[in-house]
Amino acid sequence: MDNKLNIDLGSVLKGLGFDEIGKAIAKKATGEALGYIKDKTGIDLTPDNINTKNTIKSLARLDKELALEKERNRHKEEMEQMKNEKEMEQLKQQANREETAFHETQGARDMFIAMNKSPEVTSLARNMPVIISLMVFVFSAFIIYAGMFTETTMNKEVVYFLMGNAFTLLIYVIKFWIGSSIGSKVKDETIYNIASRSNNPDLY
Repeated sequence: MDNKLNIDLGSVLKGLGFDEIGKAIAKKATGEALGYIKDKTGIDLTPDNINTKNTIKSLARLDKELALEKERNRHKEEMEQMKNEKEMEQLKQQANREETAFHETQGARDMFIAMNKSPEVTSLARNMPVIISLMVFVFSAFIIYAGMFTETTMNKEVVYFLMGNAFTLLIYVIKFWIGSSIGSKVKDETIYNIASRSNNPDLY
């Protein structure tokens, strides 16, 4: 019986133009619905006062507040969706970059192996990757040490830029020699993150 009365109350309020209030109390028992309206408006709603000027004004204000809250929530969900889509695109781009770097490193490593097997390649050419790696390591170590442990008159942004490039060069050298497992691990983790987020939206 309570549910039947509750549906009638919601219908009455919708008939008066208070759609949001009607939706808000649609699943509430009659007593709970009346308590909700009293809590929100301070009015003890009865058949005698439902059409009074004061009640209509209070209900109109509550209905407007509920509509605004609904709009704010919708806007928030849209912004969250846009954020999630942006993060997804960034993950895909990261996965593509990692995969490209992995194949480029593997290609350079295969060429180095082929050079070592060829009897026509000179000793200098055969050892060139080692020489270049050592040069990069020494240069990068010097830049990092100078940036972290010595005082300089150079602009800090320039110093940080050089240190960042030095770290990047070191990473490329490391990936060339032992990067097969590292590159695969990073790539696999990135792709796993993309798949997990696609299959489980609740993870956002």
